[in-house]
Amino acid sequence: MKKRKLNNNFKNVIDILKKNILLAIFIAVTCFMTVGYAAYQQILSFSGSLTFKKHNIIEITDVTLLSSSNVDSSLSPEYNKTSVDFDVDFYGNDTIYEIVYSVELKNETANDYVYSEVDFQSVVSTTNGTGTATLTEMVTGIDNGDVILAGTTKVITITLSISTNDQTSTYNVISTANIILNKNVTGSLLASVSPNSGNLQLPSTQTSFTVSIINTYNISRKFTLSLANTNFYIAGNSTFTIAANTTKDYTIIVKPNSEAIFLTNSESSSLILSANGLSNINVGSLTFAVDIYVEPDTSIPEIGPVTLVINNTSGQFQVNWSRLDTGGSSITNYAVLLYNSSDALISTKNTNSDVTTYTFTGIAAGTYYAKVYGEDEAGNTGASYVSTATTSSIYCRRSTSYAMQWTFTVTNVLSNLKSNGATTAALGSTYTATLSASSVLYSLPSTITVKMGGVTLVSGTGYTYSSSTGAVSIPNVNGNIEITATGTSSCLVEGTKIMLANKTTKNIEDIKYDDLLLVWNYETGSFSYQYPIWLEKESISKTYQLITFSDGSVLKVVGKHGLFDLSSNLFVSTDDKENFKVGSKIAKINSKNNGFDEVIIKKIETKYEKVKYYHVVSTRYYNVIANNMLTTDGTVILSNLYGFNKNITWPSSRNDIINNKENLYTYSDFKDIVPYYMFVGMRMEEAKYLSVYGLSKDIFTYYLLKNQVNEDLWLKPMTNAKSQYLWMVTTSDDNIINKKDYLVTESSLYMLKKPKLNKYKIFIGWYNTVDGKYYQPNDLVSIYSPTHFIAVWK
Repeated sequence: MKKRKLNNNFKNVIDILKKNILLAIFIAVTCFMTVGYAAYQQILSFSGSLTFKKHNIIEITDVTLLSSSNVDSSLSPEYNKTSVDFDVDFYGNDTIYEIVYSVELKNETANDYVYSEVDFQSVVSTTNGTGTATLTEMVTGIDNGDVILAGTTKVITITLSISTNDQTSTYNVISTANIILNKNVTGSLLASVSPNSGNLQLPSTQTSFTVSIINTYNISRKFTLSLANTNFYIAGNSTFTIAANTTKDYTIIVKPNSEAIFLTNSESSSLILSANGLSNINVGSLTFAVDIYVEPDTSIPEIGPVTLVINNTSGQFQVNWSRLDTGGSSITNYAVLLYNSSDALISTKNTNSDVTTYTFTGIAAGTYYAKVYGEDEAGNTGASYVSTATTSSIYCRRSTSYAMQWTFTVTNVLSNLKSNGATTAALGSTYTATLSASSVLYSLPSTITVKMGGVTLVSGTGYTYSSSTGAVSIPNVNGNIEITATGTSSCLVEGTKIMLANKTTKNIEDIKYDDLLLVWNYETGSFSYQYPIWLEKESISKTYQLITFSDGSVLKVVGKHGLFDLSSNLFVSTDDKENFKVGSKIAKINSKNNGFDEVIIKKIETKYEKVKYYHVVSTRYYNVIANNMLTTDGTVILSNLYGFNKNITWPSSRNDIINNKENLYTYSDFKDIVPYYMFVGMRMEEAKYLSVYGLSKDIFTYYLLKNQVNEDLWLKPMTNAKSQYLWMVTTSDDNIINKKDYLVTESSLYMLKKPKLNKYKIFIGWYNTVDGKYYQPNDLVSIYSPTHFIAVWK
């Protein structure tokens, strides 16, 4: 409300809130009275007499303004002995306006007076505008039943508070307060309660009672109900006012005090009624059924080791833990907090139960750890220990970090092989693949190496591999896979006897580049002599083939190796199950050492034993006599390139092929790959004809890189101080005592001598076993590989 003054052109309007408050004192005299009421099991009586020493009155002796809000002006209240007139103007923009007065009453009579109440008669009206106002009156400093003794003074406080909903309107308030006093008041307050017992055992948290009150006073009486036992209290209202000469029932609600401790399951309390001017009245004894006190559980749940277990389903893993402590309050929830490798909180999950596992879903691959704490029915929780949780703390425990990965890479480290397997594998799956030779130049190895998660697996338990089919199976994938395998050509087991030119034998592991070997000449159809052109380093295998022949002889082979099959008139690889089998007829050197007899395969066995193996390739023809069998490199396609006549000689078509330069490679095609001696000594120029079998230059180059010049396989020849190769160069006339005397530096010119005299034959020439040509004495021959010259006579 705003106080405004308007000019003469307008009607003066003053927003004034006026209160004209009249206090009138009414004095009632109550006669002597005695009341008995057997039903309440007690009698309350009051009596007295009234003697007027002088005919004085109770009068108002002072009125003082104590406080106010939004008061524009307040004239001093005008009062006489029986009334007060307040004249107050309020203004402002608030919704609450208040003024507080103290009123002094003096009992000038010879009688005591009992205070009953103040009866306010108020009228609130809106004089201008549409707003409404509400008046609230309050009297303090005196209460029902208070006595103003004769000759004494009593000061009371009257507070008037006006609330409005429209500050632009004008209101008028008139309030009359009648103070009701009674002289010589007598009477009784009688009380009883029912029932006399209640249940406060959980889940019950409160119980109700009905209290019946009889007021025999001819004035209203204010009273309060309370419980003598402080373990209980009356919830809600416990103070009531009963009208004069009235009987009324009151309902009270009793609850246990939150700090109450009960040692038995039953407890009692007196119900007390108190009122001004009266002694406390024991209404009755109440009995309560209660829960015996149990010492609160303040122990925080203890958490056992926390582990993370990845599931096979992508994006899922379990967090598992246990509860260490026993006998405590029941668990209501476990909180599971998930962190990444950067210690960032990724997710918080609640089990809302006592289960000790939780499964996370939809999680991206990465490294994670979890923290777990518990909450119980007693409200104990380990939440405050999250920041300090370790793998050994118990109120909140963390797991170790775990790399979660559901898809793993498969890496193939293959030589001479290829795989049809996928490049990835799912967690928990069984990875399968089939290895196969990259070309007909190779065969499947007897063993492979498989690693998963950096750990080498054990064959048969960690994985399975079939050397016959190439099938690989790796169950229960749980890490990145690496498969290492090398396709083999031909290898013979340690102890295999290799026949030398002098018809003696030497163990294959002892063969050197200076050993002259007995070989079969495909051009002459007879035995000839060659030095090794390529030797393989010692290698290890866990399996080999044991081939038993009809004459009781045996041959031990690793991978594939070529034996000459007399039925097909071709070399057949030992891994060719269709053509190399029991019953096959194999060429074996005869007792005269001038040709071959037939021997039949009786048994082919796979032996799972650790063995050392080696390989020898002879110059020009590749073949060697091993355990008296005519054998060749396992890549039989090289030996069978042109096929054979019945006497195991090259057909004439070979000459037609090699005479066409278009069918031959030149060294320039491979000079960056192989040394020249190897190109010459192994007739690599003729490998171009392999294209008719679908073997391109790229495939042949790959074969050379993985075999002939593979540092892991290739046992290199002797060299001099200048790293030049040293080769044996001999003739059939030489009587070799010291092999070093016959070593010639590669690229040197070698002059042929005259042969030893044979007066019965005509000398044809020196046959060069490397190039198949004839040379005469004093001819100079360039040496690019180990070479042997044979004197040919007619």
